[in-house]
Amino acid sequence: METERSSRPFDVVVWGATGFTGRLVAEYIATRYGVGSNVRWALAGRNLNKLEKLRNELSSQTPNAANLPLLQAESNDLASLERMASQTRVVCTTVGPYSQHGSPLIAACISAKTDYCDITGEVHWARQMMSQYHAKATEQQQRMVSFCGMDSIPSDLGVYLLQREAQERWGQPLSDVHFYLMDHQSAWSGGTAASLLAAGQDIRRNPRLLRDLLDPYNLNPAQAPRGPTRWDPVHGRWDSRVQRWVAPFVMGLVNTRVVRRSQALLPSLYGQNFRYHEWMCFSPNLKGRLLAYSVPVATQSFLGLCTLPMADKVLSRFLPQPGEGPSQQQRESGFFQVLLVGEGVLPNGARKTLRVVCHGNRDPGYGATAGMLAESALCLALDQEDLPPRYGYLTTAAAMGDALLPRLRSAGVTFSVEKD
Repeated sequence: METERSSRPFDVVVWGATGFTGRLVAEYIATRYGVGSNVRWALAGRNLNKLEKLRNELSSQTPNAANLPLLQAESNDLASLERMASQTRVVCTTVGPYSQHGSPLIAACISAKTDYCDITGEVHWARQMMSQYHAKATEQQQRMVSFCGMDSIPSDLGVYLLQREAQERWGQPLSDVHFYLMDHQSAWSGGTAASLLAAGQDIRRNPRLLRDLLDPYNLNPAQAPRGPTRWDPVHGRWDSRVQRWVAPFVMGLVNTRVVRRSQALLPSLYGQNFRYHEWMCFSPNLKGRLLAYSVPVATQSFLGLCTLPMADKVLSRFLPQPGEGPSQQQRESGFFQVLLVGEGVLPNGARKTLRVVCHGNRDPGYGATAGMLAESALCLALDQEDLPPRYGYLTTAAAMGDALLPRLRSAGVTFSVEKD
């Protein structure tokens, strides 16, 4: 199958290139890799005039970008999406909300036997796609990989690195891992806002989705055994591991499901009795304590508002609109720092602890996410010999693992194991 894909005109097609995040992905590839030399890639979208405008803008910074091929396709036209997908080894897409616009492209990639990656944070949609296409993608030796941005690469690859290191040192996995968002500076975009409101619409149409979203193992393969986690934490607390007040990280509703799917796909690396939770950190003083207890309440209230019938009209007045997002200065001054702490007990009763630090030097939601998606797509397209022979609807850890880690350094996202 890979021999057939390697003869296609393109390695990567950036679908949705004229959108806010799609433009950042295109700028990243153009600046980092150029056009036509090391990477054969193309811009794709539904509006040819906008694509030509973007190509002209890219060529002002990267002269040979004037030669970038342009592909036109409609998100609701399966035939046009299949024509696009059949010309490339990998499609990477930023067109959301994915529950509204993403399903036809998945179907097109399955039909064309083309690898795929995205940056969705929409767990309910990803669950549907996994259930529908995992078996077919496995049969066709395709790698379909969602959550290739801030949701959920730092979480997924951070835990993967911890478990790999633990296996190398002690020959057994860590049983408990905690993710801490230690510090960050970021901004919202209209795309994120639209995805939240779209999820609320989906829950209103099908209230059962809310129950599914609260299931800690919602993304696990149907026949995979469930782990020991019965529910995710909902309250703030003092955490002695980091000596700070902490609250459940809002994106943990996405990231923990992805990490648990990786555990189900890689049981020999992670073990069966694996627990994983995510936290955001506040200062160790009274202000931090107040925030740790109040932020979860505010977050749960906001998410609840998104499911109300009038949410779209009311919240859209205060949220950024699609196409809007942080400025270049905001993206470049943004950053994030994550600490992952893993704990385990050896057969002799000795307790062992490992720590991994993940740092990003751009706004996590857009500057860093664009680079992470671009490098994920390039890893799938160009690093075939280094990828594990694993296929289907995968996570970044299961699909790419060690091959993706060095690529992420190019995007300013680094992982390091802290020394004992």
